[in-house]
Amino acid sequence: MLADLSVPKRVVLAGVVLATLGTLSNLLAVPFLKLTHSFDAFRAYAEGTSAVQTIGLFVALVGGIMFARSEPLNRVAWWALFVAIISFAFVELMTRNLMNRTAIVVPAFYGGEMTALSMLLISALRLIRT
Repeated sequence: MLADLSVPKRVVLAGVVLATLGTLSNLLAVPFLKLTHSFDAFRAYAEGTSAVQTIGLFVALVGGIMFARSEPLNRVAWWALFVAIISFAFVELMTRNLMNRTAIVVPAFYGGEMTALSMLLISALRLIRT
């Protein structure tokens, strides 16, 4: 299956997997604190998982830019719209209270919207240039 994917799609997939791992492991931060009873270890764990999520979102952004530069314009526009709608819906369904543990998905919303915006911007520049 991965052999059929182009390089930009593989980069996006790797970024999404990294961001998902960072988000899921951050949701396990409170049980980690209860297990270790060490606030320093908890803080290091929380910062590490947030870093993994941020790196994953950045890798997905770079993959989205690569995808926008190499694919046909109509496909890029549809994928950008899809990414924007899915990230918005995901955050709207997950976060009702920013003090809740599920507030960790808020950066995923910003990452998804930045990716969609960059894809649409590159599509517009490609359209203007042609």
